[in-house]
Amino acid sequence: MFYSVTGQLQKKVVSQGDQSIDISDLHQGVYIIKLTGQKLESEHSFKLIKL
Repeated sequence: MFYSVTGQLQKKVVSQGDQSIDISDLHQGVYIIKLTGQKLESEHSFKLIKL
């Protein structure tokens, strides 16, 4: 899931395995990406800066 820095959900993507994600529909800015494991056993967050 892609969130704005204010916490608003901007994009939700469901995928399995290695997969490219098209972010061309997102405007320039800073986003927080949250990745969750299939069984919700783990969660990782990353910061993305789109120029």
